[in-house]
Amino acid sequence: LISSTSEDASLWTQDAKFYIGVALPALIGVVLATFLATKAQLEKPERVSVAVEGCYQNTGIATSVAITMFQGSDLATAIGVPLYYGIVEATLLAIFCLFCWKLGWTKAPVNENICVVIATSYEVEKARLESPNAIEVVANAKGDQDVEDMVFTQTQ
Repeated sequence: LISSTSEDASLWTQDAKFYIGVALPALIGVVLATFLATKAQLEKPERVSVAVEGCYQNTGIATSVAITMFQGSDLATAIGVPLYYGIVEATLLAIFCLFCWKLGWTKAPVNENICVVIATSYEVEKARLESPNAIEVVANAKGDQDVEDMVFTQTQ
């Protein structure tokens, strides 16, 4: 973990091969997924989506497995792997997504404010603009999921 009673088990005192070995799959995942998505002639926004999916992993599952399989200082080291990978993937994907956005590889306008970009679903916005008379279906807030409880409204 970040702090441990054993110096050997601390996340920040591992040797270089630990950091490289844990970070390399995330980097390879982004590069390889982008390459393959490009070879498949996907549109640029879809290439970004494929790359994110290729890199992003559920570190919670890996942490749970580590907790059940290891004990003592081995446990701290084992938990360090998904913890460090999570830090790497979050950092890598943030940089990758910002870079792709500024290159025009996303559906968000390149010159838009970053806060607006983060808060806006451009795919939904594009669909709303392309189909202004579409019917929007929203589940009622009552908690029931019956068809009678669905709210059908025509967008304007």
